[in-house]
Amino acid sequence: MGISYHIDYNFSFVLSSSMQLKLHALTKRQFALVYLAFFFGFIILILVGVTGPPVLTPIAANYSNSVTKPTHSSLNSGPFTVNTGEHALNLFNQQLWLFCRLKINEQSSVRILGIVFQVKATVKGRNKDGHYVILSDFNRTRKLECKGSKCEEFMVFHVGFLNFEKYEVIVRFHGLDAINVTNVRFEFQHYNVAYSRIELWLRFIFAVCSFVIGCVFIYILRTFGIHQWTVEQKWLSFLLPLLLLFNNPLYPLKFLVTNASAYVIDAIFESSFIAALLLFWLCISHSMREHYSKKFFTFYAPKILLVGLLWIAAFTLSVWQETIELNAPIEQYAQYAAKFEGLKVFLYILIGLYVLYLLYLLVRAYGELRNLAFHEFVILFGVLNFYIYMMAFIYSPAKFAIEEAMNKRNAVFSALNGEERVIYGRKRSKNQRLPLESDEDEELSS
Repeated sequence: MGISYHIDYNFSFVLSSSMQLKLHALTKRQFALVYLAFFFGFIILILVGVTGPPVLTPIAANYSNSVTKPTHSSLNSGPFTVNTGEHALNLFNQQLWLFCRLKINEQSSVRILGIVFQVKATVKGRNKDGHYVILSDFNRTRKLECKGSKCEEFMVFHVGFLNFEKYEVIVRFHGLDAINVTNVRFEFQHYNVAYSRIELWLRFIFAVCSFVIGCVFIYILRTFGIHQWTVEQKWLSFLLPLLLLFNNPLYPLKFLVTNASAYVIDAIFESSFIAALLLFWLCISHSMREHYSKKFFTFYAPKILLVGLLWIAAFTLSVWQETIELNAPIEQYAQYAAKFEGLKVFLYILIGLYVLYLLYLLVRAYGELRNLAFHEFVILFGVLNFYIYMMAFIYSPAKFAIEEAMNKRNAVFSALNGEERVIYGRKRSKNQRLPLESDEDEELSS
């Protein structure tokens, strides 16, 4: 695309073309290399996720360690004294769970459903003086389901903040007289220290990369006025800072504070970035076919409303669930999950509407253009980061576009020089006029 310009008598430069992007200047080989780099990073992240340490570390304790002379009555009711043993917990263990699994005297394959019983537990933490301090004393209802001699595991309690190095729990059961318990197995679980450290390092590396790439991207665009930026570049100048927040430079606060504030901040950052990315996809898909009309109420308002509701629902659900799990450790997820059902249904409906709207925009765009050029934690963060990095690369200005912008910035001064002045790499021929040269000047010069 040619670049046309004129210089008026007020020495103002008027640009009438859009910026050339690397996306337009890439050869097929370079384009393939960009995608290969993306998938190579994706494969590395998969390997790191698969070969990395497990998220949770179990600490098993059997009833024989806590009951001196086990009998039928003692196995059905307790008490069972379970502690973390010599294993000292630290901040990198993050949280602590206690699970229990019963084994009954039943050899058949008949499934026993819905045995309701009571769990009474006293949770203690050992302070620096070696004395145990009672943290909570509760009585909760649990439902037991068994098949044959094996029963499903159930949670006894959960601690969201580890303020002590060692914990002890005294557990009693009520209401299991109808079955014959032959074995009781307790198991503590907490976050693996190696996993916590890798998570911190990955977040730090991605946060630094996001900051550096964002600064480089804005530095490259400094040559151009904001009115010359493409839609993708304007969106990336908004998405890159949100990506930095998504990687959460404040994440280490989760290991330092003993309240839910750090988790709320993390939920705000993550949900905000995801919502902005969803809004970006909608706007770009719609822009494929409607370059002429981007009025706020007709173009942006419906998308902001839909994505805004998604953001509110996702943020509320995340914070609500996290707060209950941290502040009500004795509750079991199955018991308070019903509180979220209405919000979850609303969230699923919004997600369905979003997908349908996005598909509608893509189909409409394809119909008009006809020719469009087209485990867990590590992969999620890596894919989103590499996706934004790749967009920042291909939507940055091409090298020749930067050179042209620098030349056009000095166009007025180039035009005021003599005939031997090189303008944009070319000398003026005898028959070529300078932009401000009149016919009389040409006659005098000849």
